[in-house]
Amino acid sequence: MALETSQMTFFYSHSSIDDKHAKDVEQILLKVCRSEADWNAVEETAIITLDLTVQILSAVIDEYQKLVKGEPAAFAIVNDVMEVTAV
Repeated sequence: MALETSQMTFFYSHSSIDDKHAKDVEQILLKVCRSEADWNAVEETAIITLDLTVQILSAVIDEYQKLVKGEPAAFAIVNDVMEVTAV
């Protein structure tokens, strides 16, 4: 996509927050998970979360591919932005 660092500020600024968040979650899980059932629930939640993330990213890629082909996106706001940037 040839994005510049300035266009990825959200991801760069949140990477350190995500690191801290991961450490916080790990500490909480180690304190509250007492049984195999607890850990199974954590695993199930992680799998669901990752699956939903894949679905979101897949939808983003699909919409990007439409734009590359010159096709309208499924979301009106994306089409509006594309019209403004084309002017």
